[in-house]
Amino acid sequence: MIEKVLDALGAGLKDIDRGAFPGAMIDDALDFLDNFADACHHAKEEVLLFPAMNERGLPREAGPVAVMLSEHSRGRAQLAMIQDHLADAKAGSTGAVAVVRRNLADYIWLLREHIAKEDQVLFQIARNIFSEEDNERLQGKFDEFEAARGRQLHEKYEAVANRLAAAINIVSA
Repeated sequence: MIEKVLDALGAGLKDIDRGAFPGAMIDDALDFLDNFADACHHAKEEVLLFPAMNERGLPREAGPVAVMLSEHSRGRAQLAMIQDHLADAKAGSTGAVAVVRRNLADYIWLLREHIAKEDQVLFQIARNIFSEEDNERLQGKFDEFEAARGRQLHEKYEAVANRLAAAINIVSA
């Protein structure tokens, strides 16, 4: 779902380059990124996965966990910068449009690289250090985390991602 939203934002960058500012799409994407990508996906990593990895000897202050945490912080800062300039960009301020565009491009690049590191490094390490029992316990905690937020929230943001993807003709998976 996150990659669908990144694809939609990439299409939004092309709109900006053509002189059209996709303010409503960016609003929807920011809502998704704040409330799903960060408050759900990244939060599960920070609250559950990384501490479990720390318990298995992977340090928080260096290595893959530190990189992931740093990238989460950088992404939050970029989203905040976009949000801070969005109203002025919608109103036509060329300076604000440039700030929004630059931060969107940087965020898309950051998150794509982040996802690749998760898939190719972090999750591989997790597979090596966790037992099947650890995995089951962690999955249970992930499920509890999701349940506390409510299934409706997940469904809402899945619909947002699919709507943004459909707007640029990305086939839903």
